[in-house]
Amino acid sequence: MAADVVTRRAWETLLEEGIGQFPIKPRQIARRRGYCVFTYGQYLEATGRSLLEVAQRYGTDGFTLQIHGEYAIFYNPTSPIPRIRWTLAHELGHILLGHGAVCRFAQPVEGKSREDRQADRFAADLLCPGPPLRRCGLHSAQELAKLCDLSGQAAEIQWARLQREKDDSPLAQALAQAFVPFLQEYQALPPVATPLPARAFGRL
Repeated sequence: MAADVVTRRAWETLLEEGIGQFPIKPRQIARRRGYCVFTYGQYLEATGRSLLEVAQRYGTDGFTLQIHGEYAIFYNPTSPIPRIRWTLAHELGHILLGHGAVCRFAQPVEGKSREDRQADRFAADLLCPGPPLRRCGLHSAQELAKLCDLSGQAAEIQWARLQREKDDSPLAQALAQAFVPFLQEYQALPPVATPLPARAFGRL
C-alpha cells in the first residue's frame, strides 16, 4: 500500500467525521465509528492477565482486538498524553486501512512490520494533516507540537515533512477548506502560547 493511499485514507477520515479544528482527537473518532476504547487496566481486570504478560505480547503502548466481531482498542493510560494520542491514531490506522485486529508481539522500532509502518503514517496524517497546517503560519516544530498535541520527537519529524511535501489535490483543498473557520480564529489570536486543556481525558 503506497504512502499516498495511506495519507488519502487519513484525510478522508477527517472529512467523513466533519473535523475542522486542532488538536484532532482520535479517541472521539474511534467512538464515533463504533469502536470500543479501553485501558490496559480494564483488559487486565477482564482477562486476569498481568501487565508484564500484556506488555510482552502486545507492547507497552496499545493494541487492537476483535471481540464478538467488534473492534476494541486498548491503550496504556500511564503513557504521556501525546503518546496515547499517537497510539490511538495508530490503532485506528490498522482498522481503517484494512489490517484488522493486528495482535502483534512487541517489537523494537527497527523491527516494525509493513502494517505498523503504514499505521504510523496514518497516525501522522490524521493528527498532522498538511493542507490545513501549512495555512496556520507556524514557525517551528515547537509550535506544531503545541497545536497538534504531539511529543517533541513526533513534532520534529512532522515539521520536516511539512517543509518538503506539498499537495494541491482536490482532496487536500477540501481538507484545508474544512479548517477555514478554525484557521481564521487561530490566526487572529495573539502570539502567546496557549496551554493545552488541563484534563487529560479531554485531549484524547
